Amino acid sequence: MARISDQRRKASNRKAAIAPALAEAEHFHACPACGELVDRRNLGDVVYHEQPDHGPLASGPTPAVLRFVEPLLPTLADTPPERDGWIHEIKYDGYRTQIHIAEGVVRAYTRNAHDWTERYHPLVHAAECLPCASAILDGEVIVQDAKGRSDFASLRATIAQRPHELVFMAFDLLHLDGRDLRNQPIEERRAALERLIGPVNPSQPIHFSEGIVGKGADLFKAADRMGLEGIVSKKLGSRYTSGYSKRWLKTKTFTQEEFLVIGTSKGDRAPVALLAREKEGGLEYAGGAMVTLSHPARDRFWQAAETLRTDKPILPMEPRKETGWLLPGLRVRVKTLRGEELARHATVIEVVEPAHAFRTARTARSSEPHMRSPNIDRATLREYYAALAPVMLKWVARRPLNLVRCSGRSCWFQRNLNHPPTDPGTFGKAVARMPIMQKNGRTEDYLHVEDTRGVLECVEADTVEFHGWGSLVTNVEAPDRLVIDLDPDEGLDFEAVREAALIVRDALEQLNLASFPLLTGGKGVHVVVPLIPQADWEAVRGFALSLCTALSELSPDRFTVALLKKERAGRIFLDYLRNGRTATAVLPYSVRARKGAPVAAPVTWSELKKIDSAAAFTTRDAAQLIKRANSKALAGWGQVDQLLPGQLS
Repeated sequence: MARISDQRRKASNRKAAIAPALAEAEHFHACPACGELVDRRNLGDVVYHEQPDHGPLASGPTPAVLRFVEPLLPTLADTPPERDGWIHEIKYDGYRTQIHIAEGVVRAYTRNAHDWTERYHPLVHAAECLPCASAILDGEVIVQDAKGRSDFASLRATIAQRPHELVFMAFDLLHLDGRDLRNQPIEERRAALERLIGPVNPSQPIHFSEGIVGKGADLFKAADRMGLEGIVSKKLGSRYTSGYSKRWLKTKTFTQEEFLVIGTSKGDRAPVALLAREKEGGLEYAGGAMVTLSHPARDRFWQAAETLRTDKPILPMEPRKETGWLLPGLRVRVKTLRGEELARHATVIEVVEPAHAFRTARTARSSEPHMRSPNIDRATLREYYAALAPVMLKWVARRPLNLVRCSGRSCWFQRNLNHPPTDPGTFGKAVARMPIMQKNGRTEDYLHVEDTRGVLECVEADTVEFHGWGSLVTNVEAPDRLVIDLDPDEGLDFEAVREAALIVRDALEQLNLASFPLLTGGKGVHVVVPLIPQADWEAVRGFALSLCTALSELSPDRFTVALLKKERAGRIFLDYLRNGRTATAVLPYSVRARKGAPVAAPVTWSELKKIDSAAAFTTRDAAQLIKRANSKALAGWGQVDQLLPGQLS
């Protein structure tokens, strides 16, 4: 093939080319031979790069047109590769991030291509000082503890409150000054990256991730001793390809952690314990672990499990085949991979607390302990509810209730008289019972009240919080309200919640639905939508899910409907699950079982814009809350006759 001259190449480039209507970046491709970006609309450049033994154009690299690169993901391995020819690095426990530099503009993207430039602004400013015209750096955003280890537990709060403490550990370089480097060997890319970042400078937040060639087993042992997550091994000579690759292997260290068992299921090799982790305010699902205990620990585990059997999960979970559910009274120690939010490659190694409280009569005070008591003064609690009960009844009366009860050091959910099993004499005669059929065909007695006396008898039975179904006992199968619970990720301030609530309100207004804000007394806000009780549970829950999903798709950096905590990082969880049959939401004027005894309080939309906490009111504000409830501003709060879109009146 005759070589094209530079003059002919430039002349061919000037000829008009018919090109499809693509995004600008999609007109470019990386030459597999020299790594240069080629504009496929320039015919001369295309021909030049098809010539054998060509190099980059003498006129210099083409301008960088950078787009997000799906990251290369390491494959989990049991042990580091023993063979030579691998480079090993510490595995950092943070958020995978790409930093893009192009024509003086720096952007930062998450693993899923969300733009987090604003959240990482100190890192972005540091990247602006790197000596290059364009580049894509691949790495991990972390925060370090006092010993220099990555501290994932503190990362979310650091991003929101102290972003200047963030560190970007760069471990690969995908583009540099117009050249696509992904086809170059890993060692050449890393050498270019090290030159770009320069010597270690503790005052700068962008660091080069050091590695060693060979001796992976030694580095892994050192990582384990130091309490690090593990190591990543990368095959020398390998190219960068998107997706999972066996050219990158991650070997993770193990740790031990205590969990509560909330269920058991059949596994491929052994029975599996379904686990929950204790968090402030409740529990969260933490995955499963194989039960391979030897006698007699095995017998203690299964005896306790049988004592704790219940009909439904205590956490919102999808139905599972061959699964039995437990009340959370069995505590176990589990060996699991370090740095995973859900237990992985996990095994139960010890029964720590074999539910001794359940061995005798299964009474309410010894059951379902999953929150620590906030030590609220009982006299103060009684005085508060005696004063507020007449106001609360508008929302509490004739509604199936779930109660948060606290005694001693523990609190638990009283879902019905049998969950947990409770002596019928625990509640006075003013606390009514209503049999309601469950999905499993069993009928359970749910509690409800009609008057102030009923509220106070619940309080005498150690009730702190009142949570209600979305329907009344007079028409259990037709919800009279819809609730969207805005649950912020750790580290997000109330301003983010406030803005999110207003966005939800506006979305509902576009659907001709009025809504009302309720401060939860915790971290978030409930957006309450009153309804004429006509639609069934499936329709109301389906509408809530569709609305929340649409909002999360429109604003993926702000909202999520992901159930797993690890997928909610830096965002607000739009909890639509409050709208299922048997699901509940905290009721207006209920005290919360939290430090300081905050209260769930109705507010107006105009007030919400000025409030700086979801716990703005406490039991000490009883007189003010009564005055507010009778005020003109809150007249009609939560009371509108309206139907879901598409329903006929």
